[in-house]
Amino acid sequence: MAGIKYQYNFNFPNGFVYVLLDDEWGIEIKGESGYHGELVTLGSWDFSNRVAWFEWGATCTEQIQYLKNQFDQGVISEDDVLNKVDQLDCLMGPTIKESLTSEPILITEIAN
Repeated sequence: MAGIKYQYNFNFPNGFVYVLLDDEWGIEIKGESGYHGELVTLGSWDFSNRVAWFEWGATCTEQIQYLKNQFDQGVISEDDVLNKVDQLDCLMGPTIKESLTSEPILITEIAN
C-alpha cells in the first residue's frame, strides 16, 4: 500500500478495524488479530480514478460505522461484522466496479 491519505479507526473488543485510503487510489480494510495485534487484510480494492476511490472509501467507512453501532447495541456479533465486511462488494455499483484496476481481495478469516 502506498502512503496513507485517510485513515478511519473503529475500536472493537478484539482490536481495531481500520479503513485506509492511500494516495494511489487504493483502499484497504485491516483488522487487528492475535495477541500482538498483527494487522490482517479484510478487504482491498484498487481504482483507476479518484471519484470512484473516494466514493467507495466513503461507503466502506459508513458501513463499518453502521456495523460498529449495531455491534455496540448488541444486535450483531464480531463474527457477524466480519461476515458483513466480506459482503461489502454487494454494495458496489457498476460505475465503481468499472473503475477497479484489479480483482478485489476479501478475507474474513482472522486467526486469534
